[in-house]
Order: sequence, then structure tokens, then C-alpha cells
Amino acid sequence: MQKWGETEAKKRGAFFDIQRKMQGLQSELFELDRHLSDHRVERARIETRRDAIEREAQEIMGEEAKTALEAAPEKDVDAQSLSPASTSSARRSPPSGPSTRPSSRNTRRSRSATTS
Repeated sequence: MQKWGETEAKKRGAFFDIQRKMQGLQSELFELDRHLSDHRVERARIETRRDAIEREAQEIMGEEAKTALEAAPEKDVDAQSLSPASTSSARRSPPSGPSTRPSSRNTRRSRSATTS
């Protein structure tokens, strides 16, 4: 009878060990799911910001922006391929003279001045 009680106690102990492990894994799963949701929300924010910037660029630059956006790469560009070390032979000199593009600050002021 005592031996039977010992084996039952071992079985219960093993059961509770498995239950604790399962709860730990569930907790880890919930934490990972929360992180995934956070990243999805952040990605949506970034995409929304990108779309707004593209629209603003099109408003400011007109056709030039459309052409530049159409020429943009379809997929992500490797940052290493754009580093100065890898593009040293294709360096461009900075443009000389004043820029012909209006700054967004001046554009916003003129918009608010015309809408008031």
C-alpha cells in the first residue's frame, strides 16, 4: 500500500511539472504574440507616415516626385551596397548654387497663409 502511494505521488508530481512547463510556454507565447502585435502596429504607423510623405512630396514637387517614386526600388535596398566604401567610384559632387526646391517649412507657411 505504501509503495502504491509513492508511485501515485510521483505521478502527481510529474503531472504538476508538466502543467508548470505548459503554463510557462503559454506565458512565453502570449509575450511573443504581444510583441508581434506591437511590431505590426508600428509597421502600420510607418507605412502610413511613408504614404503621407509621398503625397506631400507629390504636392510639392509635382511630376518630378511621381517620376522619382516610380523609379524607386520595389524591394528593400541593402544599406551596405550604398555605403561610401562601395560607391567610392560613383561619388557625386554636391549641387552648386541655391536649391530650386522649396523647403517644406516655407510651403506650409504659404499654405496656411492662403487658407486663413
